[in-house]
Amino acid sequence: MTPCVVFGMEESSVMATEEEIRVAVRKMEAEHQNLEDRLQHLKDGLLAGKKSEVLVERLIELIRVIKVHQEHEEELLAKAGFPGSEEHHIAHDQLLANVLKLQARFMSDTEEPFTMESLHSIQKWLEEHFAEVDKEYLLYLHASVV
Repeated sequence: MTPCVVFGMEESSVMATEEEIRVAVRKMEAEHQNLEDRLQHLKDGLLAGKKSEVLVERLIELIRVIKVHQEHEEELLAKAGFPGSEEHHIAHDQLLANVLKLQARFMSDTEEPFTMESLHSIQKWLEEHFAEVDKEYLLYLHASVV
């Protein structure tokens, strides 16, 4: 089996224990839940007819949480030596690009504001990513425990 160094471990650590893997996975799951919560908060604001300033604040917070999570998850994958790290990074970049386009569109006077449909597309992307793509690295992490 391949030695695994995981997010949150000391740099001097060479191999991850099963408990260290569980802790790293729980951190990623908590961040996934936070992403879903931030997106729902934005959707709730849109449904409630909140002012555009409030929606912008919520969108900026969602973008911040996406960036932090992507950084943490990619660090985990790199330290673990996950062979699909580059593809995972590309998928993350695509999500961030889509959300930043949404922000630019929302803040532009010449474009239509974003709609619930655009938020649903982000939600669908997150759900599919968590259920399919992230599952690949979870299996890898569990298999790499020595």
